[in-house]
Amino acid sequence: MKTLVVYASKYGATERYARWLGEETGGKVLELREALRADLTGYDTVAVGGGLYAGGFAAADFLKKRAAELKQVRTALFTVGLSDPEDPANVSHIRSELERAFPAGVLSGIRQFHLRGGMDYGKLGPLHRVMMAMFKKMMEKKERDEGPTAEGRGVLESYGKCVDFTDRSALKPLAAYCRGE
Repeated sequence: MKTLVVYASKYGATERYARWLGEETGGKVLELREALRADLTGYDTVAVGGGLYAGGFAAADFLKKRAAELKQVRTALFTVGLSDPEDPANVSHIRSELERAFPAGVLSGIRQFHLRGGMDYGKLGPLHRVMMAMFKKMMEKKERDEGPTAEGRGVLESYGKCVDFTDRSALKPLAAYCRGE
C-alpha cells in the first residue's frame, strides 16, 4: 500500500514519529505546509500527525481543508502529546477535545492513534510557556479539588524539565494500519 505521512511539529517529537512511520511503511513524508498543496491521488493511506496544544491539534488545518479527499482513502490521525496514551482516561480526554475541534463528520471514518511525545521547556516559545504555566496551575487546582490524576501527575512531574517519551515501538499499530494489516 502506498502511504503519505503528513505532519505538523513545533518541537520535533511529531516529526520524529512521522519520519519513523515513513521508514516503517516506505511512505512519503511531508510537512504540513507542503502537504496542503500535495496531490493525494495514488495514495492508499494518508496518516496525519500533529502535536496536541491546549486542546488544539497542530494538523487540524490539513484535515479540515482536505476532508473530502481524505474520505476517499484510508486515513489515520495520530496525536503526539505529554499525556500517557496507555491511560484510558487520557485517551478519552484527547478524543473529546478532537471532537470539539472539528466540524461534525470530519473525523468519521478516520482511525485515531495516540502517541506520547516529549517537552523541552527550555525550547518553548513565550506563548507555550504561558500556556504550560496556566495548565500547571489548573492541574494543581484540579488535584486539590478532585484528587490526583495520571494526567495531573504527569504534568506536575515534568513541568520545567526536558522529558522525552517518544518510542518507535509505539508506532507498530499505526504502521500496521497504514500497511492495510
